[in-house]
Amino acid sequence: MDQKLSAHLHALEDAEREPLRWESGVGSRLCLADGSPPRFDARRMQRRLESYWSGLGHARQQQIERLTAGLPPMSPECRMAVLVPARHEERNIGHTLELLLNQVDGAGELLSCLEIIILNNTPSHQDFDDTRDVVAKVSASHRADGRVHILDLCLPRGLGNPVALAAQTLADVAVHRVLSRGPALLPFVLACIDADLVWIDPRHLWHHLVWLERHPHLDAACPRNAYTPWILAHNDLTLFSELSWQLVEFHFALAPLRPELNARYDFSWNRVRTAGSNTMITLESYAMITGYSHVFGHDLSLGERLSVLRGSWRGDRFVPQTWTVGRTALRVHTSPRRWLIMAGTGIGPYDAQGEGFYSPEALAAIRTQDPDALLRLAESTSRINRDNLHRFEAVLDERLRLMLKVRKDPASARKQFETTMSWLGLEPHSDYVVGEGQVKLAGITRLARILGTVRARTLSDPRMPCLGPHAPGRNSERTWHSARSSASTNT
Repeated sequence: MDQKLSAHLHALEDAEREPLRWESGVGSRLCLADGSPPRFDARRMQRRLESYWSGLGHARQQQIERLTAGLPPMSPECRMAVLVPARHEERNIGHTLELLLNQVDGAGELLSCLEIIILNNTPSHQDFDDTRDVVAKVSASHRADGRVHILDLCLPRGLGNPVALAAQTLADVAVHRVLSRGPALLPFVLACIDADLVWIDPRHLWHHLVWLERHPHLDAACPRNAYTPWILAHNDLTLFSELSWQLVEFHFALAPLRPELNARYDFSWNRVRTAGSNTMITLESYAMITGYSHVFGHDLSLGERLSVLRGSWRGDRFVPQTWTVGRTALRVHTSPRRWLIMAGTGIGPYDAQGEGFYSPEALAAIRTQDPDALLRLAESTSRINRDNLHRFEAVLDERLRLMLKVRKDPASARKQFETTMSWLGLEPHSDYVVGEGQVKLAGITRLARILGTVRARTLSDPRMPCLGPHAPGRNSERTWHSARSSASTNT
């Protein structure tokens, strides 16, 4: 059994598990063990929230109560808590808050059934920045003091992953506030949102709230995260990385590769993966999985734990149920800072768990430089050429290594790699050669032409939101496809 799967099974051995099974094969209706469809039950949710809260222990409960002391009670109409961890995000939090306060419902009216909880957190050895002042100013301009709450929290060293601790604190605050206002009569949703949003659809939160309510078999919903293509398109390496990654992740989540149909599935990858940014999860489901884990990858653990919670045994084999996390069509555009740093310095977005990208130097660069400065930092990879070809090959090496790990069979991994490359418009032998875990590009002409085509289409799309000098279009969000929009789904 997969080590991570085994760990989650152990962690949830005392949880109230509720398996869901296909009524008549993958793609049919998901049912409970007795064959009935899942339904929301207000009393059941209340009981599960109370069980989760009591399981936190007295010390943790007191900490959350102290943190929220002085906040006004949650409105009886509130059905969603928007959770925003904001560690030294004074440069971005104002724009993010504007986007959230301008969310509307299906009739175009300002969305009032939510509250926004911002955690202004910092390591104990660093001072707070001006995030609180920025939040106060934006809230006042929107007369939204009753719907926006900001909490200050110092995180001592050595307590675990600070990102996970911040995320769990926000969720625990939401649980406490829901319980404090009395029994909830409707489903309640946690919306985990990045502090560095660039653009989201004005109906984004409403769409996901309604979607989860109408599909009670779903525990969570994930929009399509994108890193501002109108900025990434100015740099060939970031554009190529994003295009190839979107295709790889899409392929891993295809139905034939998931546990129900594939005995050699990969527990971490063959699913719609929850992320720390922009994941929506029902509060009841969050309570059932006993919250976040405190390790690196805590965000992914949400979906993994949900699949264990809903999975079932088939003889001596446990089969996770991965279909209670859904992918929605809406996109969320977040800051491309991490990827531009990668293109300019070679430091990967998730390198070294506390070093590399998470080093004080990298964090300082991310929080102080605007996209123009970061594009200049990455100027050496702005266009593919013979001198930087190895950087593009390194991206392909990384994609191939991941496929070999996930597919567990060299032939299947190579087939998936060739499929991905064909979606990008590249052909084996003439454009690239695959060796032992390594990829060599045979030339740059075709790839440069493909990237140029995608760049031109991205920057000229009139539906693209206008958000600065790198976004010439206006109005609603564009749908950003790969170079081959008619991608095959052959596994």
